[in-house]
Amino acid sequence: MSSSFYRRAGVNLEVGDEFSSIAGEVCRSSFDNSPYIRVLVPEQSSFRGPRSFQFVNVPLDWTFDLCPDGAGTKPVFCDALIGALRKPELVRWAAADWWQMCVADVLRWGGLPVLVVNQLDVRSLGDPKGSEDERLRNAIFCQMMAGLGQIAREEEVVLYRGETAEMGLCVGSDNPDPFAPFLWSGAALGLYDPSRMIVGENLEPGMVVIALREFGFGANGLSAARKAFSMMFGEGWHSNSHAINMIGQAAEPCSSYSSYLKDLNGWGKRGRVPVCLISHLTGGGIVDKFYRDMLRPRGLSAVLDDLWAPPPIMRSCLDWSEGQMTEEEAYQSFNGGQRMLLTVRPIDVEDCLRRAGHFNVHAKVCGKITQEAQPTLRIQSGYSRKILEWD
Repeated sequence: MSSSFYRRAGVNLEVGDEFSSIAGEVCRSSFDNSPYIRVLVPEQSSFRGPRSFQFVNVPLDWTFDLCPDGAGTKPVFCDALIGALRKPELVRWAAADWWQMCVADVLRWGGLPVLVVNQLDVRSLGDPKGSEDERLRNAIFCQMMAGLGQIAREEEVVLYRGETAEMGLCVGSDNPDPFAPFLWSGAALGLYDPSRMIVGENLEPGMVVIALREFGFGANGLSAARKAFSMMFGEGWHSNSHAINMIGQAAEPCSSYSSYLKDLNGWGKRGRVPVCLISHLTGGGIVDKFYRDMLRPRGLSAVLDDLWAPPPIMRSCLDWSEGQMTEEEAYQSFNGGQRMLLTVRPIDVEDCLRRAGHFNVHAKVCGKITQEAQPTLRIQSGYSRKILEWD
């Protein structure tokens, strides 16, 4: 197949090669990020060449795991934002959404993320030598890749490999006229020291629950949010000028708790804090990931009466649903203003909060673990202040 025919089919090999070379350099710049990974690359190897890695400084009894995840439908909001404002820097941190989903699934069990791979599917990479729109599309994805490299550097993780594919109309969207639609996902490799794993085995009544604040949706609940947007602004909400401020709030990238959690789990210079449970509030939220997965099977209950308030965009989506979404459903669809809950002994609360401040993580005591005749979760709703209950 000639390259000109392939280009008419929607794939520009020359632009793809140039972008892959840029992405390859982002990967290579990360190879020394982790003290536990040694990347081996033959001399004179191109960005497509072979590579391998070894574990170093890893005791024989340590284990490892792979945690895959993606950004869900968050890219629909990112694309709508960039299509309206046409500023590539607005999506520089788009990688944070799938990245934090992956690495947090390592950190919540007390592990250490050390290596990440990713898959970026786009409708078109644009063309740095093409029209204004084509140049802008290309600049968007170059910005996103640069942001990914910065995240990897700040979190001391090796960005080992990646794949980018131009997929044409196979990268879909509910936006009838998307500007630069994409899908992005990845997987994190994490190391586990068996003596530091956190599985909730020491949970007991009287323990304190700490909430880590999230300022946006993260990468969950965006399908419900898109439905709410369509109810408020119509099916063409993506290009509605009255919706742009709300679109920007929905596109807010995930917060990072990585450095803080690594410090608590003893992967930094300070001693470990014996956290009893870390709940990552993704799909199903507090109800599933905290209560039904971890507390109810142990016959435990919880009262959460001082959670962070839901971000304004979540309140708006609940209002726009016109009663079709209840507050109970909102707490299972959205994170409600916190993407992680830590359960600790009362004597460890002060240390946890002090360390959170050191890493600029917004943390506060939000409730406690209790013992009742029948396991129950009680939440004081941040939407109305009424008490919500689940058995």
